[in-house]
Amino acid sequence: MAKKLCSALVAYLLQFPLLWPLSIRHLVCCLAAHKVCPPTAVDHTVQVGIDILSLDPRRAYGVLWFATTLADEAGKLDMSSAKKLVPYPSPFDGRCHTTVQIHD
Repeated sequence: MAKKLCSALVAYLLQFPLLWPLSIRHLVCCLAAHKVCPPTAVDHTVQVGIDILSLDPRRAYGVLWFATTLADEAGKLDMSSAKKLVPYPSPFDGRCHTTVQIHD
Protein backbone atom coordinates (compact mmCIF):
# COMPACT_ATOMS: atom_id res chain seq x y z
CA MET A 1 0.00 0.00 0.00
CA ALA A 2 2.72 2.49 0.95
CA LYS A 3 4.64 1.83 -2.28
CA LYS A 4 1.55 2.48 -4.40
CA LEU A 5 0.84 5.70 -2.49
CA CYS A 6 4.44 6.84 -2.95
CA SER A 7 4.26 6.10 -6.67
CA ALA A 8 1.02 8.07 -6.99
CA LEU A 9 2.49 11.04 -5.08
CA VAL A 10 5.61 10.99 -7.25
CA ALA A 11 3.54 10.93 -10.45
CA TYR A 12 1.53 13.91 -9.16
CA LEU A 13 4.66 15.79 -8.11
CA LEU A 14 6.35 15.28 -11.47
CA GLN A 15 3.24 16.51 -13.29
CA PHE A 16 2.86 19.62 -11.10
CA PRO A 17 6.16 20.30 -9.30
CA LEU A 18 5.27 23.84 -8.25
CA LEU A 19 2.23 22.64 -6.32
CA TRP A 20 4.40 20.78 -3.79
CA PRO A 21 7.85 22.40 -3.93
CA LEU A 22 9.29 21.09 -0.63
CA SER A 23 7.67 17.68 -0.86
CA ILE A 24 10.25 15.59 0.99
CA ARG A 25 10.61 18.16 3.78
CA HIS A 26 6.84 18.41 4.05
CA LEU A 27 6.41 14.64 4.19
CA VAL A 28 9.06 14.32 6.93
CA CYS A 29 7.49 17.14 8.95
CA CYS A 30 4.03 15.58 8.76
CA LEU A 31 5.28 12.15 9.74
CA ALA A 32 7.44 13.52 12.58
CA ALA A 33 4.52 15.59 13.94
CA HIS A 34 2.04 12.71 13.56
CA LYS A 35 -0.38 15.10 11.87
CA VAL A 36 -0.99 16.91 8.62
CA CYS A 37 1.00 20.12 8.51
CA PRO A 38 0.18 22.82 5.96
CA PRO A 39 2.80 23.06 3.21
CA THR A 40 3.30 26.72 4.12
CA ALA A 41 4.62 25.63 7.55
CA VAL A 42 7.62 23.99 5.89
CA ASP A 43 10.58 26.04 4.70
CA HIS A 44 14.28 25.57 3.99
CA THR A 45 15.18 25.83 7.68
CA VAL A 46 13.54 22.50 8.54
CA GLN A 47 16.21 20.02 9.60
CA VAL A 48 15.12 16.96 7.60
CA GLY A 49 18.08 14.87 8.75
CA ILE A 50 17.21 15.40 12.40
CA ASP A 51 13.48 14.89 11.88
CA ILE A 52 13.93 11.68 9.89
CA LEU A 53 16.05 10.22 12.71
CA SER A 54 13.13 10.73 15.07
CA LEU A 55 10.77 8.67 12.90
CA ASP A 56 9.94 5.08 13.64
CA PRO A 57 11.39 2.68 11.04
CA ARG A 58 8.12 2.26 9.11
CA ARG A 59 7.68 6.01 8.63
CA ALA A 60 11.35 6.49 7.75
CA TYR A 61 11.03 3.68 5.20
CA GLY A 62 8.07 5.51 3.64
CA VAL A 63 10.06 8.73 3.29
CA LEU A 64 13.03 6.92 1.82
CA TRP A 65 10.81 5.00 -0.60
CA PHE A 66 9.18 8.28 -1.73
CA ALA A 67 12.54 10.03 -2.18
CA THR A 68 14.03 7.05 -4.06
CA THR A 69 11.01 6.73 -6.34
CA LEU A 70 11.08 10.47 -7.00
CA ALA A 71 14.76 10.35 -7.95
CA ASP A 72 14.26 7.29 -10.16
CA GLU A 73 11.29 8.76 -12.01
CA ALA A 74 12.86 12.22 -12.37
CA GLY A 75 15.90 10.54 -13.91
CA LYS A 76 13.68 9.03 -16.60
CA LEU A 77 12.34 12.40 -17.80
CA ASP A 78 13.56 13.66 -21.14
CA MET A 79 14.09 17.32 -20.31
CA SER A 80 15.31 18.13 -23.83
CA SER A 81 12.00 17.30 -25.48
CA ALA A 82 10.16 20.60 -25.99
CA LYS A 83 7.03 18.87 -27.25
CA LYS A 84 6.41 17.46 -23.77
CA LEU A 85 6.42 20.87 -22.09
CA VAL A 86 2.95 21.95 -21.05
CA PRO A 87 2.04 25.30 -19.47
CA TYR A 88 -0.27 25.29 -16.47
CA PRO A 89 -1.49 28.05 -14.14
CA SER A 90 0.05 28.22 -10.69
CA PRO A 91 -2.43 28.55 -7.83
CA PHE A 92 0.17 30.58 -5.92
CA ASP A 93 0.79 33.51 -8.19
CA GLY A 94 -1.59 33.14 -11.16
CA ARG A 95 1.25 33.05 -13.68
CA CYS A 96 1.72 30.25 -16.16
CA HIS A 97 4.50 27.76 -15.48
CA THR A 98 5.76 24.81 -17.46
CA THR A 99 5.93 21.17 -16.52
CA VAL A 100 6.92 18.00 -18.32
CA GLN A 101 4.27 15.42 -19.07
CA ILE A 102 5.19 11.94 -17.93
CA HIS A 103 2.79 10.17 -20.29
CA ASP A 104 2.51 10.79 -24.03
